[in-house]
Amino acid sequence: MNGPPAGHNASGRHLKHNAPADGKCAVTTMNNFLKKLLRDEDGPTAVEYAVLLALIVAACLGAVNSMANATADSFDQSAAELEGVLG
Repeated sequence: MNGPPAGHNASGRHLKHNAPADGKCAVTTMNNFLKKLLRDEDGPTAVEYAVLLALIVAACLGAVNSMANATADSFDQSAAELEGVLG
C-alpha cells in the first residue's frame, strides 16, 4: 500500500480534524474565540445588570406580598371591631 494511512487524506492530514488549508484546527479557532469572549467586558456587564434587575424584582415582589398580608390583617381586624360594635 503506497497511499496515505487510513483516516488521512493525500496530504497526510487526519480527516477527523477536518482542518482548513491554512492549518488552523477547529479546536484552536474555538479556543481563540473563547479567549476573546472572556476578555470582552460587554457580556459580563449585561449579566450583572440582569442579576441586579432580578434581585430588585424579587425584593419588590416580597415587599408587595408583605404589604398585601398586612393590609388583609388590618381589614380583618377592622371588620371584627365593627362587627363587635354594631352587633
